[in-house]
Amino acid sequence: MEIRDASAHRFVRLEPVGYQFPHLRGVEFDSDWLIVSGRARSDDEEWSFQDPVLLVDEARDVGSWLRAAAGRTAPLLVPGDDGRTWPATQHIEPNLGLGVASYGRDAIVVRVFLRLESAPPSTWSGGGKTDMDFFMDLTTVPEALERAADDWDASLAKIPRRS
Repeated sequence: MEIRDASAHRFVRLEPVGYQFPHLRGVEFDSDWLIVSGRARSDDEEWSFQDPVLLVDEARDVGSWLRAAAGRTAPLLVPGDDGRTWPATQHIEPNLGLGVASYGRDAIVVRVFLRLESAPPSTWSGGGKTDMDFFMDLTTVPEALERAADDWDASLAKIPRRS
């Protein structure tokens, strides 16, 4: 699935590609860790990653969240007392997260959080940001989020829960 910014070259492309432990079955959590392949481009850099970052059930929730955002029913992100926002989607590993920054008349601004191994290489340089601070706002339309959800769900169809 891909979410592409309508007015810039920024994008995030994500695809679940398989299990972290392909031969392990029936073990809570470990049987269901998914490796996600990602590629992203911010205003400053382009990078890719491939790491175990979601459980099967968490991955299914991503498709549901994309549909809720497309339908304008996902709640808006609310800054905390420190002014920071946190992903609306919650996962055991904080590598990937999603939230709606704003709903416009014709567009939706999706905030994509990419952290730890999914973060851009520049966040590891010690240059003021940390690998937990990175996010991108991508302005898109509901139809694009529906397509992203369809693509995501199709990728997951071949990766069932095993625990």
